[in-house]
Amino acid sequence: MEGVTLYLYEDLDLAAEGEKMLYRLLEEGKIDREKLNRRLKRVGRILVVSSLKAEPREVYDLYKSRNLVEEHFSAFKSLIQADKLYLRDSTAVFGHVFVGFLCLYLYCRILNRIKKAGMTAHLSPHGLLLKLSKVYAVESGEERGITEVPKQVRKIAGRVGLDIFPNM
Repeated sequence: MEGVTLYLYEDLDLAAEGEKMLYRLLEEGKIDREKLNRRLKRVGRILVVSSLKAEPREVYDLYKSRNLVEEHFSAFKSLIQADKLYLRDSTAVFGHVFVGFLCLYLYCRILNRIKKAGMTAHLSPHGLLLKLSKVYAVESGEERGITEVPKQVRKIAGRVGLDIFPNM
């Protein structure tokens, strides 16, 4: 093929996640030692075919950014369900799309905190919100308090940089 270049890039973060997954599969008996060794040689390596003439890192970053856009559209459509419109006037449609945009913005902010904490292999924004939903705010007259915060929830909130629970 003329004008086409193969770019091989090694992503250390992807390799670390892949290795964890492969060792888990070995422990669960889903793969044997031979298959593990074969897959470990390829884990974290990404081969991109492109007609673009650029540095391998630049090509890989373009690929990752495109993938990120697709992930966000998927979240927008499936998790937020912003693609389902049952509205009749333009103001309601605008409001629906705007609220969907705000939800996607918050989703991305949560995802960035999870990535920064290095927890993407174990936690998604939806999973984090589910864990945080175990804590309730209770209001009785003038008093306001929260239910007991499970140790795991407090630990995860701390790791992703959420200072939302009072010290007890």
